Amino acid sequence: MSPLSLSNLPAEILLHIALDLKRPSHRLQLALCSRAFSELFLPLVFLDIKLEDCDVKAVIALVQTLLRNPQIASCTRTLEINDWETELNYDGRSYDPTETLPSPKSELVFDQELISDSARRLFTASDEHALSKFLAHLSAGNEDAWISLLLFSVPNLKKLKLSVPYGCAFPCRLFERVAARLPPFDSRPAFAHLSHVFAKWYDTENCLQSHVLEPFFFFPSVRSIAGEQITDYMSTQEGEDDEDEEEEDEYDQSNSVYDDRTAILGYSKNKPTTSAVTEIDMSGSDTNNGFVRQIKLCKNLTSFRFEHADSFEYDSNFFPRDFAHSLIHVRHSLEHLWLSYDDYRFNGAPYEGDETFGSLAGFSVLKSLYIPAKSLIGTDALGSSSDDEHDASLNSTDHLRLLTILPASLESLRLAHVSKREFTGVIRHLKNLVEPSNFSQYTPRLGFLEIEGDFACSDEPNQPGIMMTLDKPEPKIPEKFLAQTVELEDLCETVGVEFEVSDSHILMFRELKQQQNEYRKRQAGID
Repeated sequence: MSPLSLSNLPAEILLHIALDLKRPSHRLQLALCSRAFSELFLPLVFLDIKLEDCDVKAVIALVQTLLRNPQIASCTRTLEINDWETELNYDGRSYDPTETLPSPKSELVFDQELISDSARRLFTASDEHALSKFLAHLSAGNEDAWISLLLFSVPNLKKLKLSVPYGCAFPCRLFERVAARLPPFDSRPAFAHLSHVFAKWYDTENCLQSHVLEPFFFFPSVRSIAGEQITDYMSTQEGEDDEDEEEEDEYDQSNSVYDDRTAILGYSKNKPTTSAVTEIDMSGSDTNNGFVRQIKLCKNLTSFRFEHADSFEYDSNFFPRDFAHSLIHVRHSLEHLWLSYDDYRFNGAPYEGDETFGSLAGFSVLKSLYIPAKSLIGTDALGSSSDDEHDASLNSTDHLRLLTILPASLESLRLAHVSKREFTGVIRHLKNLVEPSNFSQYTPRLGFLEIEGDFACSDEPNQPGIMMTLDKPEPKIPEKFLAQTVELEDLCETVGVEFEVSDSHILMFRELKQQQNEYRKRQAGID
């Protein structure tokens, strides 16, 4: 069909056609077919902006296009930026830009008046020193400054995804100003439509400090904050840390040309004390305090997901009780709870005693729960049975444990990281839970049960890894495990509960198989 015949279609149909083109380059080609198509489709080219392997000249071109075309800039809803170059802060203890101002790059060409006017809108008349530093970094081609300008060039942004590099300075400071409603953002709010924020560390080593995410909790329209490779560490020696912080502040103040102490103190003193965020989702992250500072901010948190990883703090570990202490602040509103750890970044250090989350009975509106079985039930109550110990009995206290710690509101229960030795104990507890008389009394709304573990993996040494067997048949859960679930399945059917046994080894096999098939299609030139 030629462009001429396409133009006869209603605008609504044409827009649907353009939206089905996922690549911006394809939308651009469609927009360039004619002047009429350009007016209709060009805004869609900028609907979702994704920057990878940032080049300062490309960023400058994008920023100038958006600033010169406000109607196009207003169409952007999603912005994803994957890493950018920064002026490294050699002190490393503050994300204020370094002392020495960079020299301008003569080969860097941009509209000085346009960019200067845009930059001035981020500061006030009393911020002349900070503004001059910002303009100097723009002239030097510091991508950190240009990325800041880009962030403030899309007024209707709804979703923001950042891969934050070391030395990120200007965006962090400006985010703080916005969060605390410091001038000029007291009279001219920014990010008024932003609802979803995702941030991760740019490298495979180290992590992004949680305080970088904090300002987003105070953006009025933000409801969901997600992160990857985030660390949240609270020292137990707070007194000593306070003294250290004072010394660092003095050092930073005497060495930083940025010297925006008013703004720094202004953020600390004026940032809100509550947040409208309802969803927190952290993966591959670590905390030694149950993420308590962030959780306490959210007065109506409905969903909390945290996947622990041990690779960022030497003394970090997965302690469910820490999260219990934190989440008690939102037990009136929490509907979905997901707690687990990354098998590939978990040091398996022993817990002190039988570390469990504790009772969830007080979480009156909790609907779904995903948690390691031993973190909910406890290793003592689960036991460690061998294959021939299926008939081992529970004592009277253990027999009631699962019944008494779950809320009556629960609709979905997924027990994760179930080992082969724990499988029998989990089955016994779940059978007791869905026994008709117990079910109607304790969890009458329960509609879904799942056991997730590694049952298909062979325990024999020198077996080929999953990456070596993708072209072989999909692994299967051994019959000796499935046979133990028959009675539980019958009980679930009686009370109307859907029951599943899933294997993380099989799930990974399927995911890798799908990735392999997609790769082969791309290699064969199939879209």
